[in-house]
Amino acid sequence: MITYPWPPLPETDLDRLQADILDALDGAWANAQEERAKILALKDTAPRVPYRRALERVDRFEYAIQAFQDTVDQQAQNYVDLISGRYGAGAMQMAGWVASGKLVWGNMDEYALASLASDSYDDFLRMSQEAGRTSKLFANKVRSAAARTVWTQATNETATHAARRFWKELEALNIGVITYRNGAQYPAKAYAEMAARTKGAVAFNYGALDVARSESVTHMEVVDGPSCGWESHNSTDYANGSIRTIEECREYPLSHPNCRRAFLPLSATMQRIVSEAEAAEAAEALGEEYETELFIPALERYKETLRKVA
Repeated sequence: MITYPWPPLPETDLDRLQADILDALDGAWANAQEERAKILALKDTAPRVPYRRALERVDRFEYAIQAFQDTVDQQAQNYVDLISGRYGAGAMQMAGWVASGKLVWGNMDEYALASLASDSYDDFLRMSQEAGRTSKLFANKVRSAAARTVWTQATNETATHAARRFWKELEALNIGVITYRNGAQYPAKAYAEMAARTKGAVAFNYGALDVARSESVTHMEVVDGPSCGWESHNSTDYANGSIRTIEECREYPLSHPNCRRAFLPLSATMQRIVSEAEAAEAAEALGEEYETELFIPALERYKETLRKVA
């Protein structure tokens, strides 16, 4: 059962915790890949492979996969603690900006963290499920071939030709923790690192946004890559320098995996000016005249965004 700390105060070095999780997964996955390599080494004895030897190596391979799955289960709670810690870190940073460092957790939305923790936990366990699925396909194919001893599937095909075809198929049958639509597979550490970085960034931003909202901040200025879009990386609605509502920011805390998006709170004066700009846009739509008090670059970028959307 998944649990998460509340309040989610980071009680340890989060970067060290993340590194420990990745190292544990990487070590267990490397063992599984090593056992797979030993099975493929039987190719040197083709076209005949000793039946018992093949089955013995497949058994060891499956033990290694099970050990990896056990490691995923063991690290899942640490992963949730990591995500929760990132949320807390984001909240505390924003509190230093908008609340003089005073963070009242009772004003925070605990459900937001609970939902994020549950989603992160399920995403993490996908590694175990996919590793089990792809390894089962691999093991079953080896067992089927080993049981025949001589790999031939047609009466007009020699054992040597059948063996070559079999090894070609087996070498193409990779094992992975995540398989994408194009068939590409992520190794454990690469996927876990991407997931930890992305989910951690989402959690950090949620923590920051929740504190800002609790302090009546209504708009944020977005800090992002110069070519990064708002809804997706390739969107022409560019994120960097734009001003968005808290609700918009919560809807798109990032635009893509490994995104570096962050948010800066607007001052009370700037929030008032933005509200005036919104009123001006509404008045303009009605054919009325409405002038704001100040010219501020961020405000102009915001108005330009409105013009693009219109």
